[in-house]
Amino acid sequence: MAVSLEAVGSELRCVDKSGTVYWTVSVDDLILVAEYTTNEGPFVDDYYLIFCSIEAERAVFATCTFYAEGRDATLRSLSDRLGSPLELVLCGSTAWASRVLWPSSMVGEPSFTFEIAEPRHVLNRLQRFVFGPTTERFLSDPVQRYIREKLKSHASSA
Repeated sequence: MAVSLEAVGSELRCVDKSGTVYWTVSVDDLILVAEYTTNEGPFVDDYYLIFCSIEAERAVFATCTFYAEGRDATLRSLSDRLGSPLELVLCGSTAWASRVLWPSSMVGEPSFTFEIAEPRHVLNRLQRFVFGPTTERFLSDPVQRYIREKLKSHASSA
């Protein structure tokens, strides 16, 4: 189902065609913006935007397809609001790749590491035989450290 990415006031929203809101994120609560690609295209979504915020003393991740309607206008608006360009550079990637777009101190850092999942059960082995290996993604060490620092500073200022 097609979705759109919108900047409405001080919020980002991911909304489907019927108006159902999948998620909202307050721009003031954002701590990280990233992009990542998979090797699953071209017939399924293979490029995503990640918005990480702090809510109730936890890091919360909102994901939206790169192909969302309104993406460019929303990212321009968000760029202006954050005072930093959000440059998408993984557009031609056909492999698993990731990078941080914001904050500027983290730009270019990998947002995720990717690992081939080892089959744990007979069903997993069968799935791997039929569909190929499954890749899992994990927050990269620099991003984990950054989020822990943000959570600590947020808790101490609350």
